[in-house]
Amino acid sequence: MTKVVDEIIRPVLVKDEAIVAEKLRVTTEAITEPSIAFKMFKDKVTDYFKEHFIICCLDVRNRIITVEVISVGTLTSSLVHPREVFELAIKKHSASIMIAHNHPSGDCSPSEDDIKISKRIYEAGKILGIELIDHIVFTGNSYCSLKNKGLI
Repeated sequence: MTKVVDEIIRPVLVKDEAIVAEKLRVTTEAITEPSIAFKMFKDKVTDYFKEHFIICCLDVRNRIITVEVISVGTLTSSLVHPREVFELAIKKHSASIMIAHNHPSGDCSPSEDDIKISKRIYEAGKILGIELIDHIVFTGNSYCSLKNKGLI
């Protein structure tokens, strides 16, 4: 019985997962640096007077699977929980994620709350096996990478 499962069922599942992952892919471009991510995230925000929390799900080669706004907040805050972040990442079969949010104030310096949520998401990702690559805080024309600042 085990031999049948290994030779017949398992390859079909692996093949199906590979096909699903290929159909979900948005682009073949890999996210190799924060400046590329900034341009991508910036295009997702339509109202710079509210905070938008965005997730980018990536495959094993850091290619984009999907980019989605998961929360729209107020002028000064955005509510997000690791549960919502990883719900999408798991559904999309992500190997890793990048997250971002805008600061309507025009100052892209991360707040204490930004650092805390980044660390919570990072730790949750370690448990789930989905790495948080970076958290980008951005305005209309500038950004801050929490990873480059050594904050995650």
